Amino acid sequence: MYKVLIVDDEERIRKGLEMIIDWKAYGFTVCASAENGRIAIAKAKEIMPDLIIVDLLMPGINGIQMMQQLRNEGFQCQFIILSGVADFQYAKEAIDLKVATYLLKPISEEELTQKIVQLFPIPGVENVLDPTALDVMKEILKFIDLNYARSIKLNAIAETYHYSTPYLGRVFKKVTGETFHGYLEKVRMERAKEFLIRGHKVYVVAKMVGYSHVDYFADKFKAYTGVSPNDYKKYSNQK
Repeated sequence: MYKVLIVDDEERIRKGLEMIIDWKAYGFTVCASAENGRIAIAKAKEIMPDLIIVDLLMPGINGIQMMQQLRNEGFQCQFIILSGVADFQYAKEAIDLKVATYLLKPISEEELTQKIVQLFPIPGVENVLDPTALDVMKEILKFIDLNYARSIKLNAIAETYHYSTPYLGRVFKKVTGETFHGYLEKVRMERAKEFLIRGHKVYVVAKMVGYSHVDYFADKFKAYTGVSPNDYKKYSNQK
């Protein structure tokens, strides 16, 4: 089993991360959690985790400082940053520390699990795709294209078709070349671009493509296109 350490100064987030994922199904066990960087460093030395999920803004030793110290001491574990802020300087420092990924809160179960699947092999996942699974994939892709504005969960789809979530996620990646969440996000962003060009307001577009929080949508859109929704709309109208 891979060992995971969760680091966040908010207890509800620490507890939520422990519960949001069926860690055992992905070959993990949550060995410890910590409310700040100082405690996290001590616990990391004690349990030697394979994965550390860490918040950036914490009192005392922040997430970047914590990771820098562990890297300096030779820790080769994977880091996944969960942050409430999109900051270029933080992102640059994260890259320098070889952080696996930088995710913005609020995080979805699918987004986090797909990143974990990319980083760690999953015990018991078949390497060969069966024909039935490929037929199922065609149905899933069609479903996404028609229902991208709804809340679509990989675990719910897996349950519907009687597959394990890790297996279906792996099949999806083999067939499309993308993670489930990445594909869904691409479909949503491409539709959002179309709606913005047509003149819809940003907050309306956010809801049209499945985002309840306009600021979260705007962050995702900028990460995908390189510009804000308003700027994209403005530039498109100037063409």
